Amino acid sequence: MNFRYKTIRELLLNCEMEDLAIALDHFDEEYREEETQEDLIEKLENAQKSYPAEAFYMLSQEDLALLNTIKKANGMITVDMNEENHELMDAVDRLMDLCIVTSKSDVESELADVFVSEEFLSVFESYLEPERRSFAGYLDEAARMVEGALYYYGALPLEKLFELVHTNHGNMDFTFFNRVLSYKLTLDGLYESVDIGETEYILAADYQDFYDLTEISMKEKLYGYRPLTREELLQAGDPDFIENEEEFMDLYLSMEEAEVSEELTEDLFYQVPEEVILLMFLNFTMDLARKHPHPEVIVEEFFSGITLSQKESIKDIRKRFMDYVNKVARWSYLGHSFDQHPKKKMENKNVVSMKAYIGRKNPS
Repeated sequence: MNFRYKTIRELLLNCEMEDLAIALDHFDEEYREEETQEDLIEKLENAQKSYPAEAFYMLSQEDLALLNTIKKANGMITVDMNEENHELMDAVDRLMDLCIVTSKSDVESELADVFVSEEFLSVFESYLEPERRSFAGYLDEAARMVEGALYYYGALPLEKLFELVHTNHGNMDFTFFNRVLSYKLTLDGLYESVDIGETEYILAADYQDFYDLTEISMKEKLYGYRPLTREELLQAGDPDFIENEEEFMDLYLSMEEAEVSEELTEDLFYQVPEEVILLMFLNFTMDLARKHPHPEVIVEEFFSGITLSQKESIKDIRKRFMDYVNKVARWSYLGHSFDQHPKKKMENKNVVSMKAYIGRKNPS
């Protein structure tokens, strides 16, 4: 079977203007709003040919493995878009974000044909060798540690983040650390860099929704950063990570018959199967509670959004709920939990209620 798309240009002709613009942004290529689709195609074609190393650093080991699979299949494979294949679909999405691949989907069968051009594979060939793909895994692990640090701390100096990765990741030097932080698409949208005084801080994307940045140094003096091991960083970097998972599931099962209000169902979870709506709401609540300076506000919002009919009293369930919340790491305490007794509670006037947060952020 021959390649459907021989050249990069042929494949790019199947990409929408928005897709081309997203890919150019990732390659750090400038363009103007008034430019035509042909202009964007030409710029992106040149970028893909000129910057294969940059593309390599953006992609994960899984992305490269998928690209190699498509190469072996002469430029096209069919993938199942089932939700259980979310890692595979994430890899397809990242390759599409760079317009390296394009796809044609069949909604009814939940199958998608994914294509890559023969020319791109020729340009990128050396980066698909086993040694390079193995090195990509090494970089992926560092990216996952960055995600783990953001989970626990919410905000930390660049030097502290480098120290964590350097110490727990085979003495990675700053050059490769910076490439991970600057390039990896797995980190895209998860953090931002902000200068506070003379110090560069790495902030979780929604950190400023809850905290005044001028208070960061005060928190450092009050609590100090919770020490984290390699295993803790890697576990927290998993997108499906749940602290004290067994206790979390016990809490969920204790209220599994609860009904979520129609307003929340329609606004937040309209695409979610009914049988998992409560679990999604509980997950969202816990994620918000560990970030919020006053989690009790979030807990109250949660209980105002559900109807309980359990044999256990509301009082008992609320207590179990807060007991769990008090055991998980909080941004307020730089990765410590409430039960780990930080030295002092922080006063913070920059309080965002769950309802206000939901209005800006749609977790579905």
